[in-house]
Amino acid sequence: DFGSKISNVSRLKVSNMYVVENPLSASGVSYVQRPSISSYASTAGGLTRGIWSQNRDGITSIYVVSGTTLYKSGLGTSYLPVGDIPGIETCKFASTIYHIGIISGGNLYLSDGEIVIPVDIPDNQKVSDITNLDNYFIISIENSNKFYYIMPGDTTVDPLSFTSAERNPDDIISVAAVGDEMWAIGETSTEIFIDSGDANAPFVRLTGRVYDTGCADSRSVVRTIKDSLPCLVWVSSSKEVVLTQGVPSKISNESVEEV
Repeated sequence: DFGSKISNVSRLKVSNMYVVENPLSASGVSYVQRPSISSYASTAGGLTRGIWSQNRDGITSIYVVSGTTLYKSGLGTSYLPVGDIPGIETCKFASTIYHIGIISGGNLYLSDGEIVIPVDIPDNQKVSDITNLDNYFIISIENSNKFYYIMPGDTTVDPLSFTSAERNPDDIISVAAVGDEMWAIGETSTEIFIDSGDANAPFVRLTGRVYDTGCADSRSVVRTIKDSLPCLVWVSSSKEVVLTQGVPSKISNESVEEV
């Protein structure tokens, strides 16, 4: 509830308030109200494990993993089942113009919106994260400095289609694309790769773009916009929040880092 100091204004219910700086306020801040969240649609699958949007041929489709089923938005607010995504974990997503990619329980699934395709990973390795660059899917491997790539439009992983982040002997925690770069964020270091244009070796390391900044958890990595430019934000292995526009820069203070 919000109570005004003006006597003729009654208390009112507000939702989704957030704090902004206001030098004209006695407390130095103001509380800004946002509209309440209302129900848009429902599925019969159960617990929602992830939501993703894909723009394809000018049409935006919404995908939802609910329970163990992948749903795709249909007409109005209806959602149609596409296929099975086993597991109970929160899913990770990426998409190309051909497919969406979903990680659940260390396994990879692709979908064209009509069916779900389980993808075999060489040597039954488990997948830790996924991103896309130039319509390649890029998937990192658990407890490894290696990532595989899937050729545009393909639904299989070639055992020889992999690259390693070898500057430091740390495992890759997250892979994330921003602009025309792919960031391989490890436990203690970060390396940057670009599309070489060579289909036989499409991803090459950028010389001189290696940083001693790691990642605490892949779920902390967010792609966003700052000053009209794309960037990444994540929690480092030293519990600092860093923002990357060219180089990782600390943006947190001690009160945040102690959490």
